[in-house]
Amino acid sequence: MPSCTAPAGGPPTGRDGRGLHFHQLRGDRGDRRRRRLPRGGHPGHRTGDARRDRLRREPRRPGRHPGRSAGLGARRRHRAGLLHPGAEALVRTVQDAGGHVGLVSGGFIEIVAPLAARLGIDLVRANRLEVDDHGLLTGRTVGEVVDRRVKEHQLGVFAQAVGADPRRTVAMGDGANDLAMIAAAGLGVAFCAKPVVREQAPAQITFRRLDALCGLLDL
Repeated sequence: MPSCTAPAGGPPTGRDGRGLHFHQLRGDRGDRRRRRLPRGGHPGHRTGDARRDRLRREPRRPGRHPGRSAGLGARRRHRAGLLHPGAEALVRTVQDAGGHVGLVSGGFIEIVAPLAARLGIDLVRANRLEVDDHGLLTGRTVGEVVDRRVKEHQLGVFAQAVGADPRRTVAMGDGANDLAMIAAAGLGVAFCAKPVVREQAPAQITFRRLDALCGLLDL
């Protein structure tokens, strides 16, 4: 059954000095990849062997597609612009109550920034792709990669930027690299999360409506 659960003491409430920091705004998860199956075929040893061979030849790097144009294709722009249901309502409700919303992501700023602008979020941190003088991707990222430690640190940076008491912050995420951020917040929320996150987060939302968080915050 879908559910929202919170600790017995309840989430931080009140309209002064509240900060909200989360990364689960997008509707398509960046770490999931759709693979097209061979015509008339099914997943099997041949597909797995081919994938392993490709990974051996091309080890994964933080950046993507070296040598490609830095622009996004129409299909990728569409997928990148998808939001989880309730994202706009959540941000609007928090901001109307005098709160602030920050977005920290292990994805790329080239995708995250337009989403943040669309939602009216100006506290944003994500990885940035390196582009050469010809406008092509190098396959590397610029600056520090956003990982578990950076997400936790960014929670404090966002809170300080808006003058919020760190004890009045809320952090929401779904993956293991969100755990430090969730633990550091006044209220940590697992959103449709992996088992390890659900086990450790003080509160959780198990259905895909981001504005369900408003109920935990009494908004």
